[in-house]
Amino acid sequence: MILYFFCIVFILGAAIGSFINCLVWRLYHGESLMSRSHCPNCLEKISWYDNIPVLSYIILNAKCRHCRKPISSQYYWLEVVSGLLFVLVLVLNLQGKPANLEQIIWAVNFDWHWFLTLIRDWVLVSTLMAIFLGDLKWFVVFDVVCLTGAGAMIILNLALGMPWWSIALGALVGAGIFIIQSLASKGAWVGGGDIYIGFLMGVAVGWPNILVALFGGYILGAIWGLILVARGKKKLDWKRIFKKGDPSDVEIAEAGLPFGTVLALGTFIALYWGQNIISWYLGRIL
Repeated sequence: MILYFFCIVFILGAAIGSFINCLVWRLYHGESLMSRSHCPNCLEKISWYDNIPVLSYIILNAKCRHCRKPISSQYYWLEVVSGLLFVLVLVLNLQGKPANLEQIIWAVNFDWHWFLTLIRDWVLVSTLMAIFLGDLKWFVVFDVVCLTGAGAMIILNLALGMPWWSIALGALVGAGIFIIQSLASKGAWVGGGDIYIGFLMGVAVGWPNILVALFGGYILGAIWGLILVARGKKKLDWKRIFKKGDPSDVEIAEAGLPFGTVLALGTFIALYWGQNIISWYLGRIL
């Protein structure tokens, strides 16, 4: 029974992943979010039975039914990862909860704080996936995604009883650190999208977890950069990257460091393990 329940959550997550694929594609190409899905090659409308998350990709053998052009594996893998992440978020939120399915359903029906926390975490993870995909694929951060997600986080966190000052201070630190970097470098070190991500991070995890999210993002970014250099795939020309003025999209892409992706990962870490990391650190220095 518990496996059946997890399968339902996986399907929900995969459906959200399918929506994120569509959302990011349309935002980048300036297409309407209200029109039906279509093949980017032949522009034929996609029928509902060809738009089933995960399954349709397999059934169609990764090709469009109409023009037989290959379908990017990105769609399949994001749906799978999204489904798995939704299950992971559920498992993390079930820590200390009953393992019996009926008792879990009872908790959903009566423990509204737990249920609202689960919804908040799913919304945040979905927002982070959209940021991750856009920045990884095109080095673009969509302001509307960050601000919509931030608005949802403020409402849900206030409903969950997070102190308003924690949300406000988290937002101030999260956005402020990128504003300072942007002003100091005249826009060369960070882009405007990073400021929006920082704001989202702050209102999502609050103070002091925002420190863990930022630190985790920078550490992961440094590791990513070192791996790229070690493998010889990228040569980081810091003079070029950090020159005065706004770097072009090509220059940013050549750096090989889509910073929004690691900030998204840092936020996920802070959401679930931020307090433990802070307690561990304070225990080491005090």
